[in-house]
Amino acid sequence: MRFTIATAAALFFGATAYAQPQRDDGPLDPNFYENIDISDLYVWKDHPSDKVTGASFSLTGRNATDLSCEVQDIEKFPTGVITCGDSMYRFALDKGESTEFALHLYHELGVAVGYYGKGDVSTYCHSGGLNRIICAQLNPTTIVIDSV
Repeated sequence: MRFTIATAAALFFGATAYAQPQRDDGPLDPNFYENIDISDLYVWKDHPSDKVTGASFSLTGRNATDLSCEVQDIEKFPTGVITCGDSMYRFALDKGESTEFALHLYHELGVAVGYYGKGDVSTYCHSGGLNRIICAQLNPTTIVIDSV
């Protein structure tokens, strides 16, 4: 009897595992993701405290071209979610995994529906005078956002 139960369980769980959808290496369906190009990211910090005080960048996506996104007088870092102008795009500035800064990006597509993604942005920081440090984006950066 144990052999039968064990065999049945193995067949059931084996069939369940086999029935799971397999990821295809084919191209992604563009209806379920969006590429967001980030340019001209600048982050301002106080010196010598290194407290982040502001940031700005341009965003280009499916429904925006060179949309200006900015935050001034940052109370805490990482920031909360900030709307880019009067658009349906939002962002939050955070610590990066492999860089100093990362962006969380959001695109609202409808009520409780949208895309989200996070990506590191490489910067180079230097003195900006008047006890300020300016961190400027080094390379063009694309962050993929999706509904997953």
